[in-house]
Amino acid sequence: MIKIGEKIKSLRKSKSISQETLAEYLSVSFQAVSKWETGAAMPDITLVPAIASFFGISTDELFDFNLYEIEKNVEKIVHEHKKYYDTDRGSAKCGNSAYYGKKRASFRKRRFCNKVHAQFVRSLRRRNGRA
Repeated sequence: MIKIGEKIKSLRKSKSISQETLAEYLSVSFQAVSKWETGAAMPDITLVPAIASFFGISTDELFDFNLYEIEKNVEKIVHEHKKYYDTDRGSAKCGNSAYYGKKRASFRKRRFCNKVHAQFVRSLRRRNGRA
């Protein structure tokens, strides 16, 4: 959930700025700023760059968006999936078909899943410059 109001409030208080000062800079009422901070309303999307500029931060920081952390978490989940997938695949090869059943479709799903995993990891590595 986006907690932009809490972020605005903490930034405003850390710089010892009143709601009125921020409202005047953005050409909105101080009641609007108050509503953002309490979570009763969200700032208009057109004001987001101005708010970020006022506090000297990027819009990503305003929304607490950290692409590196997100990619790191996704990569961790993918590798965790791969670990369990390899374990299950190995047990299925040894004759333990209780997990997958004897349907041919389950093998197709696993093969597809493995391809998707490989493509995803390659795209993450390319994006991070580790091709």
